[in-house]
Amino acid sequence: MEILILAAAVIVVLIVFYIKAYNRLRRLSVKVEEGSAGIDVALEKRYDLLSEEIEAVKKFLRHEHEVYTQITAIRTGKELDEAAFEEKKGAVQGSGQDHWGDHYGAAEANAANPSAAGAAAGPGWC
Repeated sequence: MEILILAAAVIVVLIVFYIKAYNRLRRLSVKVEEGSAGIDVALEKRYDLLSEEIEAVKKFLRHEHEVYTQITAIRTGKELDEAAFEEKKGAVQGSGQDHWGDHYGAAEANAANPSAAGAAAGPGWC
């Protein structure tokens, strides 16, 4: 009889231990799922904010280009022809002359004719 009570007590203890361990593992599993869902939401918010910031920067760059183009036109006293600008830009890029080539050519022109230093330098020279 004592062995039967002892066996029943051991079985009850094992069942209680199993239930507690199972419940603990389920709680931890739910916490992991909640944490993962929270990370997913944070990443989606970050992606949305990043794409909004990129759009805002693009709009600002377009605005800044327009403003600088208008300022340059006002300073030179004439309106800039966008088609001619794009044509010249394409010609320079097509000829293989790069940004530094412009500066070297201007520096050589300035050395040859110091009186025209400001005129040959262009808007990029301060």
